[in-house]
Amino acid sequence: MKLIAPILRSQDIEVLAHAGVSEVLLCWSALARRFHFSHQEEVLQAIKHCQRFNLTPVLLWDQLMSEEQKEKCWQSFLQLISPLTIKEKENLKVRILDPGIGLGLESRGLPIKVQFIAHNGGHNFAALEGWAQLLAPVLDRVILSPELPIETILDYQKRASFPLEVTLLSPLLLFYTPRSLLANQNPGGETIYRADSEETHHRGFEVRASSHATLMYHHKDFSILDEYHKLLAAGLAAGLIDWTRTKVDFLLAVDSFFKESSDHLQLKELYPRPLFRGYALNNRSDVLFSKLKNSRLQARHHNYCGEVLHMESGQSLGVMIKRGQLRPGDELEFVNPEGKKKALQLTWIKDLDGQNLNLAEANQLVMLPFVPRMTVKSQVFFKSSDKHES
Repeated sequence: MKLIAPILRSQDIEVLAHAGVSEVLLCWSALARRFHFSHQEEVLQAIKHCQRFNLTPVLLWDQLMSEEQKEKCWQSFLQLISPLTIKEKENLKVRILDPGIGLGLESRGLPIKVQFIAHNGGHNFAALEGWAQLLAPVLDRVILSPELPIETILDYQKRASFPLEVTLLSPLLLFYTPRSLLANQNPGGETIYRADSEETHHRGFEVRASSHATLMYHHKDFSILDEYHKLLAAGLAAGLIDWTRTKVDFLLAVDSFFKESSDHLQLKELYPRPLFRGYALNNRSDVLFSKLKNSRLQARHHNYCGEVLHMESGQSLGVMIKRGQLRPGDELEFVNPEGKKKALQLTWIKDLDGQNLNLAEANQLVMLPFVPRMTVKSQVFFKSSDKHES
């Protein structure tokens, strides 16, 4: 299995060579949504440096682009590769999210192969086959989504007539937009922010903002490094190790782990961020659909009062009253989407301006005292059956 890893600077390439990495991922601001290089000269220097160490440079091109932006990206790309020799172009690979880029390379007669990122719409084998056939003349390999369970990956590997790549270690992207949502706070370059959920207990989401993208990542990094030997035995073509949340020397520890089959827990201790396996054992993301349909969200019996529409952790709940009247002293029962129940005796009721109310009626949005674990979509019921009448 070939290993591919990004770099933060050209000096990292030598460490990658000693750590058993075969391919170097180059993230340039002109083409990549998350980048480490801002200038064309830096990228060219890194490509030349890869040649000295017998490594394959891989240029990441994964921005979402309008037609106008796509033309600018093509101009930047063609300008970048113009000084390269035919041999250097043949050695260069391009990692793409948009299959149109691969077709563009073919139509321009460029001897450059593509690595297709099948993270969007490529979860079933028929889709993967379709993309592989479309890009066949220029395809180097297909990159599988980290949302696929290990057993699915092994099944696809048996059936595929084209090379497949898996993600072994990487930050897990949750949200991406080509717009700069934090433009006022980010005058230039890339800035990192921390985001916390107001509706759940989840904390520490990393948000990266630049002039051409806003990305949010899971608060834990994805890792199936402990499955490496199983994937290697199955014949997977390549594996991505994104070490950029730690020091480049971490790759040397990974290389030692691969060669010596040492304890994976020791490797986790060297990594500075919490790790998780995502859907590696079982993708159960479809349980959300049953939650949307479950009786806890749809119950409307005679004691029904309303629904939680907003939550400020530790402070208050915004509740839309659907039936009946509320007064301080009333006893309520909250049921969250998971079925957990909490009782509350009202000590106060406030309107949206923060003014205390002695009475709240149907179709009124009010603030009530905070109830732990009661998130948005939680249902509210009267404890006493005579309270539902207006």
